[in-house]
Amino acid sequence: MEKSFTENESDVIFMNVYEVDVEMKCTETDMKMLMFSSLFFLVPGIYGMYVAEYVHGIFSTIGSVVSFIYWIRPVPSWRLTLDLTVSKLLGVFYTVTGVYCCSSVSQWEVILAFPLTFLMIGGYAMSNHMWKKRSPYWVLFHFGFHFFASWSQLNTIFVLQHCFRIWWY
Repeated sequence: MEKSFTENESDVIFMNVYEVDVEMKCTETDMKMLMFSSLFFLVPGIYGMYVAEYVHGIFSTIGSVVSFIYWIRPVPSWRLTLDLTVSKLLGVFYTVTGVYCCSSVSQWEVILAFPLTFLMIGGYAMSNHMWKKRSPYWVLFHFGFHFFASWSQLNTIFVLQHCFRIWWY
């Protein structure tokens, strides 16, 4: 059963892979900021559809919708479980497809993949760390995680475009 929340803040549990017991308030501003940053995943979603990378485009769009739905009302529920599951599956999917094509491409996208991956994982880790310390800056790191994860997805779609161009021509 979901908890009720007030107009200005919501009870929320930010959950990492190992712990679920850290509770803190998530303000209305935090929720709006993370709802907005969840929409970043629409950029690789729309671009993927535009360049006929339909699977990647659909998956990024699903990730955006699931994340947005969670941050509308971030309380422990099926939405949290779905968001955590989809985000991890997307991370694995994009990593595997990106690495698969890396050996075929010697473009700037491959060089860019390493710092983007580091910044994405670092943003998520720091978000969890700041949450545990009850720092209000956790939301900035999670916003950064959304930004770098969406940029990484976009970068992977660029790599796939070069990869398949090399294979088919």
